[in-house]
Amino acid sequence: MRNAAEALLAEEERKKEIIQAKKDSTYTERAIAAALSLQKMYYTWKAVQAVRQVAFQVYLKHFDPNYHQYYWENTRLGTTSWR
Repeated sequence: MRNAAEALLAEEERKKEIIQAKKDSTYTERAIAAALSLQKMYYTWKAVQAVRQVAFQVYLKHFDPNYHQYYWENTRLGTTSWR
């Protein structure tokens, strides 16, 4: 009878360990997914910053006093645009 009780307790302990391992695994998977998501957001932000920096080097903003509006000059091509 004692062996049966010990076997039952051992089985219950094993089930608890399996459940805990699954929880740990799920937590790890979620942590990795969160880290990847943050990395993706950071690299996207850095890419946008790089493009903005190049754009501000290429395009100059000017004000036209006759039309009271701003226009953009592309310094590489020598063209202008109202947008």
